[in-house]
Amino acid sequence: MNFKIESTTNITSSVSRVNDFGSTEIYKLNLKWDKNNIKPIDKAKVYFEYPMAEITNVWLPNSAPLFGLPRAIKPSWKEMGIVSSIAVSAPVMTFYDNADKNHLTIALSETKKTIRFNFGTKEKAASLGCSFEISLIQYTDTDETELYLFVDKSDSYMYESIENVIDWWENEIEIKPMNVPDSAFDPLYSFWYSYHQDVYEKDVEDECQYAKDFGFKNVIVDDGWQTDDNNGGYAYCGDWEVCNNKFSDFAAHVKRVHDMGLKYILWFSVPFVGEKSKNWNRFKDMILYNNEELGAGVLDPRYKEVRDFLTSLYKNAITEWDLDGFKLDFIDSFANPDNVPANEKMDIPDLQDAIDTLMVNIRRELTSIKSDILIEFRQKYIGPNIRKYGNMLRAADCPYDYLSNRVSTLDLRLSSGGTAVHSDMLMWNNDEKPEVAAIQIINSIFSVVQISVKLNGLPESHKKMLRFWVKFMGENKDLLLRSKLIVREPHMYYTSATAYDEKREISAVYSNDKCIEVSHSESVIINGTARDYILLSFSKQGKYNFKVLDCMGNTVDESIIDADEKIQKINVPTSGMIELSIIK
Repeated sequence: MNFKIESTTNITSSVSRVNDFGSTEIYKLNLKWDKNNIKPIDKAKVYFEYPMAEITNVWLPNSAPLFGLPRAIKPSWKEMGIVSSIAVSAPVMTFYDNADKNHLTIALSETKKTIRFNFGTKEKAASLGCSFEISLIQYTDTDETELYLFVDKSDSYMYESIENVIDWWENEIEIKPMNVPDSAFDPLYSFWYSYHQDVYEKDVEDECQYAKDFGFKNVIVDDGWQTDDNNGGYAYCGDWEVCNNKFSDFAAHVKRVHDMGLKYILWFSVPFVGEKSKNWNRFKDMILYNNEELGAGVLDPRYKEVRDFLTSLYKNAITEWDLDGFKLDFIDSFANPDNVPANEKMDIPDLQDAIDTLMVNIRRELTSIKSDILIEFRQKYIGPNIRKYGNMLRAADCPYDYLSNRVSTLDLRLSSGGTAVHSDMLMWNNDEKPEVAAIQIINSIFSVVQISVKLNGLPESHKKMLRFWVKFMGENKDLLLRSKLIVREPHMYYTSATAYDEKREISAVYSNDKCIEVSHSESVIINGTARDYILLSFSKQGKYNFKVLDCMGNTVDESIIDADEKIQKINVPTSGMIELSIIK
């Protein structure tokens, strides 16, 4: 690989190939500069080209439809705002072909600082041009840095190449993820879409009892517990005192939910201090910027007082209320768009370093009280550093958008190692058919599905459907959420996926008339298409028992199939499944 390094200031640089990581090439990039003469605009840019032969698609960590980032190869002159930092995405890109085979995967060891990426076709040379650009002023206490570049040119499947990047970050770069307790993979009910800010003690407890009866084990109470103002916005955030008009005794309330057998997770918006909060005057001069639309400022964690305040909030909450987890929201709002410079009152001059220190402190304090504490973060803050601070990563908000939920959860499964991946909260209309509502679940089936509909108000057919799927996901938790995963055609927003172990496999098909290969002695294939049939091929010939279930778990067919080399067409209702087992 030939690298070209440019800078807006005088730097010295060197690139050398160091010990490889398996079949992967690892390069060390050394950059040096005069830190006394660095200006905010000074950047270093590393550029290289690679033959375009057979490359047809690109995979990025945050490229679900809602984010608007490409999955196709774009021209090099079209910039797309591809950014990685401690709280945004991850520094990895995979270029692959239409058979899902890798041709080039690149990743960086620098997962904390803000880095801007670009790639695209260089027309005259029919080559792929790639670059990453880093602002030098972020390195406040040094005049040099070393970056390691991971380059995988193997013809492995793209998801295998991404898995190798995760392994490299964890074991070579030593970004160790937070412990993930088994409870992080349990079915979860969220109050956000179903109640928004209208959360009141009795309603929450009634809904928790329904959730328990449906088979849920965790609940998240979201925004609204801390304020009477139910109009949205964050003007009253920052004090984090329980709203007594909604909850008379919060510790007693949490205990009653615990007595139902549920774990209790509570939402906080980490960076916001509202203009109408008691703490506004205390912190109004320690903010990065003021968001007038939200009615709140974004706290600046470069101040130790800010970090200590936030850490103590969560420590006091877990101690006083016996919480089981935290939904820590909006940490991607920690940004410095106005380039507010560091001052002598700040003990950490760089923002990314300060975020890291803050979140490590929070994790340390909370795990010292409860070692199995649950901490959820939301896409797009999903990278290797975020896995240090939390053990649940959720897809970005996409209400009713099953396509974005599918893409986001499968993207997260590829990039999150053993961290529990959760869907965005699922909602649907009570007037639709149960098989249509079930499509929301099926498209997120390889993640912990968060449900956010009012359970007692569901039609009986929806209740039966939901009970069936919660039971199915609970019984198959390890296979669906912790096993090896094959994804197909990410550039088509994933047409199917398969989770498998040595004995069993569960597949979901999302594209009409997509043929699914049955390769294990026990298989479940879920019909996530609009067709009332699925197409199967069998790697092992012979006779199979099969059972067809509809979306509510009712058996609609049961027989024996004689599998041969031909493609088999099996009648399976939409949102239903077929269970297969080979007859020995």
